[in-house]
Amino acid sequence: MLDSLVSVAQLPADFDRWDEVLALIMRAFAAMDGVIDPPSSAHRLTVENLRDKARQETGFAALKD
Repeated sequence: MLDSLVSVAQLPADFDRWDEVLALIMRAFAAMDGVIDPPSSAHRLTVENLRDKARQETGFAALKD
């Protein structure tokens, strides 16, 4: 039995929660700090370059219902 479903949706053009996306990425890769060499490229991400990347590419989010 499934307790919840996951839906995948394309990010809308007016998406503006890049600070939350960046925080999620940083939490996801935090366990790798000091473990992998070279360090994760996640440390080079900023809200601004995530926003710029999304203008050039298609972003998707997986949402737990």
